[in-house]
Amino acid sequence: MLQTCRPLLIGLALYLGMILSTPSLGQIDPDPDGLGVYFDTAATQVTASAEAGTNLQAYLVGTHLSVPGDIGYWQAKVCPGGTNGMAMISGTPYGGFNFSMNMPGDGCWGCVTFGLEPALPTQEITLLASLDVQVWDDFPAGIVLDWEGGYYQVVGSDEMIPFHPSSGDLNLPVATVNAAAPVATRADTWDSIKATYR
Repeated sequence: MLQTCRPLLIGLALYLGMILSTPSLGQIDPDPDGLGVYFDTAATQVTASAEAGTNLQAYLVGTHLSVPGDIGYWQAKVCPGGTNGMAMISGTPYGGFNFSMNMPGDGCWGCVTFGLEPALPTQEITLLASLDVQVWDDFPAGIVLDWEGGYYQVVGSDEMIPFHPSSGDLNLPVATVNAAAPVATRADTWDSIKATYR
């Protein structure tokens, strides 16, 4: 009996080893005008593991932007959540110049950019900025949005469209380092329930 089960057990062990050693993956945030931090350009990887003293490449991504056209202006701010784990987040916007003042020692990266060249078309996945996440220790940490999530505006429109955090709540991290995937824990809102399945 053991001889016939051995290949199955070896295969199961290899399969579990591959799954447990990979970062958490999810689907693209299905809600309109989402904003999140992802560790891949497909906007599916929201967790990463890193040792102290290393830097991680991440991306600030708008998902399912609801107003068609080219983005002429956007603003957002990402910060390390909590007091442990990450020391600082810095970034470079795609197609524009950052007009925001980022204070030394703040740890956050804010971006206000307009007159984008080349223009960023709104689409299912819109890469807004490349982020550099500096990890100072091995403690679990989250990345959160500030400025009430941020806003964007398309060329030829006066309407400022608010971004919505990909986690479903501004009080929850949109990405994590050395921690479980961010999910809602409050059951009192529909967004919290939806965030559980992201």
